[in-house]
Amino acid sequence: MRVHNCGVRTYRRSGIPIGALVALLVATTSARRAADPPPPAPIVENARVRVWDVAPGGAAAPALPGRDAVTFIIRGTPPNVETEVRYRAKGTVVPGAPQDARRIVIELQDAKVAPLTNTSGYPLAFPRPGSRKLFENERVVVWSFTWTRGVATPMHFHDKDVVVTYLADGALTSTDAQGKGVTNEHHFGLTKFNASNRVHTEKLERGLASAMMVELK
Repeated sequence: MRVHNCGVRTYRRSGIPIGALVALLVATTSARRAADPPPPAPIVENARVRVWDVAPGGAAAPALPGRDAVTFIIRGTPPNVETEVRYRAKGTVVPGAPQDARRIVIELQDAKVAPLTNTSGYPLAFPRPGSRKLFENERVVVWSFTWTRGVATPMHFHDKDVVVTYLADGALTSTDAQGKGVTNEHHFGLTKFNASNRVHTEKLERGLASAMMVELK
C-alpha cells in the first residue's frame, strides 16, 4: 500500500525490511549523483558576482536560490547567434534552458556599490549610439551593443561595474583620455568583469564584436 503525501512516498506492510529499502534508496540516489556531470566552476568570482559558463547539455550552475541571477541563453554560432535574457529573483524558479543552449549565469552577490558620480566631463558608457536596453530593475541594467570595424565609440565614463559577454571573435582597442591604447582579443562566449571608474573609447580593429553587458547597480 502506498500513501502519497506532498510527493513523498511512504511504504507500509512491505515484505522487504525498512532498513533494506532505505539502503536501496540511498544507493540508487548515490548512483544517480555519480552519473550526473559535475557542476562547472565559476569563471568569475568576487564581491559583486559569481559567473558560470555552462555548455549545452551541461550540469546546472550551482547559483544560490537566495540570490538574484541574470542568465544569458545563447544558441547558434557567429554570426548567427540567438540570445535571450532571463532574470531570476531570489526565491523564485525560472524555466529550464533548451538543451542546445549555452548559458552564462551571473549570480548577484549581496554587496552593492552605488554608481559613481560622473565628474569626468564625458558621457556615461550607456546609453550610447547603437546600444539597446534589454532589461532593467533595481539591481541591474542589461544592454546589447555591436561595434563597427574602424569606428570608435564616443569617449565615455563607466560609473558602474559591468559583466560583459562577447558574441563573436575579434579585437577591440581601448584608448583612454590620455591617448594610451591597449588591444584586447575576444572570442565567442568570453565573459569578463570590468570595474567601474574608467574613461575610454573603443574601436573594433578586426573580426566582429557584439556583446551583452550587465551593469551592476
